Amino acid sequence: MSEYELRILSEGELARYLRVSRACLRRWRAVGQGPPWLRVGKRLVRYDMAALRRWIEERAGVRDGQ
Repeated sequence: MSEYELRILSEGELARYLRVSRACLRRWRAVGQGPPWLRVGKRLVRYDMAALRRWIEERAGVRDGQ
C-alpha cells in the first residue's frame, strides 16, 4: 500500500484497536471528543488511519484537565 492510499477502519475495527466499546466511540462522536471520522452514505461511519494516528499523537502524554 502506498502512503497516498486511504486506509480506513470500521467502527468495530477501531473499537478493537483502541480497546474501547463501540458505544464509547458513539459517545465521543456525539460530543466531538473522539478521533476524526467519516460518514459513508447515510449510516456507515469510518475512521481514517492516518487521522487516527495524528489524533493519538496529539494526545500522547496529555493528562485530563490540563
